[in-house]
Amino acid sequence: MVDVIDITKPIFADVEVNRACNANCVYCPVSVTKKRKNEVMSLEEYENILQRLLQHEIAGITFNSYNEPLIDPLLKNRISLVRKLGIKNKLILFSNGILLNEDIINFVNDTDFLNITFNLPSIHEKEWEVLLGVDKRFHKKTLENIDNFIETQEYINFNISVHGESTTLTRRTQEIEQYYSPFENVVVRQVFSHNRAGSINNDYVLQPNHNVKKTGGCDWWDKETRLFNHLLISYKSKILLCSHDFHQKHEIGDLKKHSIEEILLSEKSIDIRNQIYGKKTLDKNLICNNCFFLR
Repeated sequence: MVDVIDITKPIFADVEVNRACNANCVYCPVSVTKKRKNEVMSLEEYENILQRLLQHEIAGITFNSYNEPLIDPLLKNRISLVRKLGIKNKLILFSNGILLNEDIINFVNDTDFLNITFNLPSIHEKEWEVLLGVDKRFHKKTLENIDNFIETQEYINFNISVHGESTTLTRRTQEIEQYYSPFENVVVRQVFSHNRAGSINNDYVLQPNHNVKKTGGCDWWDKETRLFNHLLISYKSKILLCSHDFHQKHEIGDLKKHSIEEILLSEKSIDIRNQIYGKKTLDKNLICNNCFFLR
């Protein structure tokens, strides 16, 4: 009989609707990986995932893994589907804002999103170019688009995330806070960048300093939630170990074949939880061995 430590229920779900990104942020594994083809999840698969998620008390559903959702050719169709299913204020968008345009801005309404977060490492074009890995000629228009969106959608909660561990992080965050201080619906967050479970190693990301065989859990998301409270669902409809599984090494189950409950109650899922929460020795091939959030 499988020894059950914790049977979790999903609270948030990251749904990878497409694969590619148009940036090469120095604090993201995309910048050190071969460029990926923009594989796109079908609307049929997306609806199946939404229907499965609706069986739970999901607080938020993102369009993201390590992709840029504004590249997704079906983005507006997905939002329309969410509206059709009666899902309100649960979508979460993470974007660099480069491809934001009037069409998207005018299409969105105030019941679509729980919040929208823009990845903006600097307000200075040269610094933005270096950190985001995008030509500086796009900087001015990107800022204009983000500002226009924020001004137009005053009932949406916006976050600006400032990434990239360096001596400039505090200064960059303060400058962005000052820039967005006139907007009441914007929160600027300094977000520490880490190694994404061993997927990137440079001066812009923090590395773990532990060396353990048995563990006391995972601090990802927060210290109260448990593994699989926060689902990562790939463009192939596979539930993955977690959002730090950049290379998608650990598939837990297939939502095209099984329900969320069946996957979370599977022997594979329970075995991984037992390893992470100290009931079993951690497998040497598990990405958690290199993760900043292992405790």
